[in-house]
Parts: sequence; C-alpha cells; structure tokens
Amino acid sequence: MSATPISTASAPLTRRAYHGSCHCGRVRYMLVISLPPSASIPHDPSSGIPPPPPPTSVRFYKCNCSTCHKMGYLHVRVPDSARAFYLLSPTDPAAGLRDYTCGSGQVHWYFCGECGVRCFAVFGPGAVVDVDLEQVVEGELEGELEGEGERKKKATKITKAWTVKADGWVENARGYLSINGLTLEPGQQGLDLRELKNKGWIEYLDRKEGKHEGRFEYPHEGGTW
Repeated sequence: MSATPISTASAPLTRRAYHGSCHCGRVRYMLVISLPPSASIPHDPSSGIPPPPPPTSVRFYKCNCSTCHKMGYLHVRVPDSARAFYLLSPTDPAAGLRDYTCGSGQVHWYFCGECGVRCFAVFGPGAVVDVDLEQVVEGELEGELEGEGERKKKATKITKAWTVKADGWVENARGYLSINGLTLEPGQQGLDLRELKNKGWIEYLDRKEGKHEGRFEYPHEGGTW
C-alpha cells in the first residue's frame, strides 16, 4: 500500500490560526496550521512511536491502538509545537485539567474535568508565556517576518498562554504534542474536516500490531475511518 497521500499537495502553504475547545468551553486553545500538508515521511511501525510531522507542514492521522481508538482521537501534529500551540484556558494543564496516562506513562492525555473532552496530549515540559497571538499568526514571533528582516511597527496585545518549551524540544524524542482535531471549532476558514478524508490527507497508522506502514487508503485492522 502507498505511504503517500492520495491527493499530494503542490499548492503554496497557507498559514492560519484555528481555535478549538472542549464541549463546555473550559478548555480553549489556538493552533497555527499550514495547509495543505506535505507528503508523509517513512517510519518504522515496529518502533511503537508515530513519526513526527514533515518539517514544514501539518500531519493528520488516526491510530488503531486501543488508546487512540477508544478515545476517538484524530491526531493533528504540527512541525513546530512551541510556535504553533497555545493553551489559553486553563494556563496550567497539570492543575486545571484531569490527566490519564497509560503504557509507559510518559504521554499525558489531558481531559476537561467538566465535560470529559480531550483536546490534546503532551509529553515534555511546558511554561506560561506572554504572547501576541496576532504576531504568531503573521509569522512575526520574536521579531521575525516571513521574507523580511525588520519588525513591523504596530501595537501589540499580550495574552498569557501555556505552550511547550522550545528549548531542547525534539518532536518524538524529547517532546510530543498531538491535538485532537475533532475539538477544532467548525466553520473556520480554510479548514473543513470532511475535506481531510476527501483529499486523502488522513494517514492510518498500525500501532495495534506494529507490522504495517502508514497508509492513506483505508484503516488498518482494529481502526476506523
């Protein structure tokens, strides 16, 4: 089976911020996504670790392991977690959310204590930061502009948010962050979850048996669409 998306993207990347939340609204976050996704990267299914996203784009996948399957998780992985994910509420997930761990116990599958919805899973250190969310969206974080060497002059609006620590963060090695795509708010420009399947952008991983490479055509045994 092919490990390349059925519909491989060739269009320029479009970078937008998307908001998500749990059902009751206690958990709120912002995620910066560049679409369309690039092709998948090879990985060893026997390693037991899903591969990180491609270096310049987002990655969508569903896993057939009992954890992801029973949680109904649609994984959204971004290549630069510390510059793309901002937890707006609560700003301390360890104190403000309920936690579940399994297997090695490294990944924290946080969920809202009120409505039970799981918005994200994380392994690795995080911290509260002061951030201008508009600058994050426009690619200006830390004074860097896409294609320019000087900072745009404008007023800033600082927001406190929790994010993973960039220092020492290496996707899958010293850090793991996965957003549950089903918690992204519907109706946002440029993101229609139905299109992920129609365009062949959802990869299906075999974590249950660890025998097969990821594929885009249909789920592995024990998985679902």
